[in-house]
Amino acid sequence: SVFYENPSTNSISGRIVRAFASDSDGMVWIGTEDGELNRYDPTAREMTGYPSTKGFNIQSIICEGNQLWMTSFNYGVYTFDRNRGEIIRHYSLPSESQSAVCMYKTKGGKLLVGASRGLFRYDRESEQFVRYSIWGSNGHFSKGIVSLAEGPDESLWVFSSGFGIAKMPLKAFESNKAGGRPAPEKSFALSDLQLENNIKGGLVDKRGFLWILDVKGRISVFNPYSAEKVSFSSPDATVSAMAMDSDGIIWAAHRNGVLKIDPLAGTTESCV
Repeated sequence: SVFYENPSTNSISGRIVRAFASDSDGMVWIGTEDGELNRYDPTAREMTGYPSTKGFNIQSIICEGNQLWMTSFNYGVYTFDRNRGEIIRHYSLPSESQSAVCMYKTKGGKLLVGASRGLFRYDRESEQFVRYSIWGSNGHFSKGIVSLAEGPDESLWVFSSGFGIAKMPLKAFESNKAGGRPAPEKSFALSDLQLENNIKGGLVDKRGFLWILDVKGRISVFNPYSAEKVSFSSPDATVSAMAMDSDGIIWAAHRNGVLKIDPLAGTTESCV
């Protein structure tokens, strides 16, 4: 099925999709930048919009039980009851960090939010977000966070748009309820990564290699162990977003379709 924005039909609210998530009932939740939260029922092939979320500019969605966690580029973080179809709570971040761009749930269940100014961990005991500031020798890596990704060695990789990438030990976010300024284990500036443009998104494959999407829509691969760029024939397409499935396959969306990239096999397939 293909859905377009059309208020008079079974359509999606919004033209710019930023986030997808599926829940335990098989429903697909879609967050848009210019519309509202949408729910797609793949069995009935019906799309439902939620006007109470209009203007949120949803950047990421995580399903957890009967609730959704949503980051808003404008207003911080929200929780949403997917059964009742209504907002549960709004979490306001510090004024300079309200632009919450990405949210990540670690294998251990920690909820982390990357924002314009800071990395935040949700403390389930106090029900508040705790702030961290990440400074490396070559930049302020908690500024302009666009992606968070877990590595194979119990690490968290922080992708900063204008500064580069920093590797953090996950244990740094376990018990320090007051937040703080943990030091990166490694950090790479844009020049180290041989990037000419700012970072738009990032992933970590099963080998621990970094897949980087820049703002021009180009993909590059970096080996953090040898600190070298890995040879990768970037497709002749302007990629808008990347995602990795549970098998480690990378799916890259572009204007004319989707690319299926197998990092271990070194293959790229076009899926229109």
